[in-house]
Amino acid sequence: MLSFGDKLEFGPKLFMFLRFWADNENFLDWVREAWNDMDGTRKRITIDSDSYAVRKSSLRRRNGTRKRIRIDSDSYAVRKSSLRRRNGTRKRIRIDSNSYAVRKSSLRRRNESTLKSWLEENTDNWSKTYKGWGANRPSHSACKLIKAIIMSVSDFHAYRRRIHGSLKFKENYLLRKDLEGNFIVKLVHKAVDGDISTKTQKGDIEDMLSIIFDTILADVPQRDYAHDLKCLRDLIGKCDGSVSDWLHIIKHPSLWNYKKRVDFIFRLHTLLENDPVGPYIRSELKKMDRILGDWRKLLPSDGPLHNFLHTHDAGMYPKYGKTASEHLRFFRNFLSHYGKYYCDSLKQRRCCYASDWNEMYVEFLLSEICTNFVVKLFEMVMADTKLRRNALS
Repeated sequence: MLSFGDKLEFGPKLFMFLRFWADNENFLDWVREAWNDMDGTRKRITIDSDSYAVRKSSLRRRNGTRKRIRIDSDSYAVRKSSLRRRNGTRKRIRIDSNSYAVRKSSLRRRNESTLKSWLEENTDNWSKTYKGWGANRPSHSACKLIKAIIMSVSDFHAYRRRIHGSLKFKENYLLRKDLEGNFIVKLVHKAVDGDISTKTQKGDIEDMLSIIFDTILADVPQRDYAHDLKCLRDLIGKCDGSVSDWLHIIKHPSLWNYKKRVDFIFRLHTLLENDPVGPYIRSELKKMDRILGDWRKLLPSDGPLHNFLHTHDAGMYPKYGKTASEHLRFFRNFLSHYGKYYCDSLKQRRCCYASDWNEMYVEFLLSEICTNFVVKLFEMVMADTKLRRNALS
């Protein structure tokens, strides 16, 4: 709105208001007294109490910037160096003035728990999705926890930076999560038995094996485990503490989720197809041919897998042979093209199982053709340094 005419006086400008002034029980009386004494000129309201003393110099604007407000009281004194929330309360952080290094003791996380308390909250550590498909595989969180426990024990025996109690006690595993949601396990000394002085690496491995398969995965008999999980149990039982053994266990496919399995198949197929295969890989593939046999005979006589095999054999693509490399090619091609050939048609026909046809279910179907196929491929990759670096990166 524009106004033409003499300059009008609209009274004094609005003053600054801080919300915490109103917390004082005498605030309204001060405002009422100040407004009653107004004579048309600007007045300064001075607040001076034991709990909220706001100084004139701290509210002054200079060069267009707001100066620091110093608040000095027992209940409202907030300093930058003393703001830290821990368990819902504010704690002091001690900062070294030379390097602004925050001391380790003040940054310790309070979301740590023992394996015992975690197991009380997580009673079923098996994937419900795979159970619905008739397979027993650990849940994603259980796989992360098992991998973290294995890494913690291997690191302890590699560096020996601390001591820990007997690993057969759940209280001696301290858990917390990093920013990405992965477990970090620390071996502590909360529960002790009489044989702690005689504990060896072999004894720790046996206790860890018991914790994983008799405690975390106790709900399912070991004879009903998936094949890759049985292989992991055997690997841990035979571990002699060497670096190669620990690496083999930590990277084992039984602890992968379906996305990593799919990525492994794609990477390995690309590497074997584009790079020249060395004599070792050729010999390993021939061994797999003898062990696995003709994988085509393992396909169900009817269903998408069987139809896909014969559709490709009758089309413009090369026919699938019975070798392990051809099995890998079939695995990769079905993962790439199942959506185009099957998912859309199943939804159009409104099949009751159309909702199950996602990448997770397809990976499961392909793995069930030959349960030890992925494990054999993994063992072949782990024995070749270059292949391991490119396929498992």
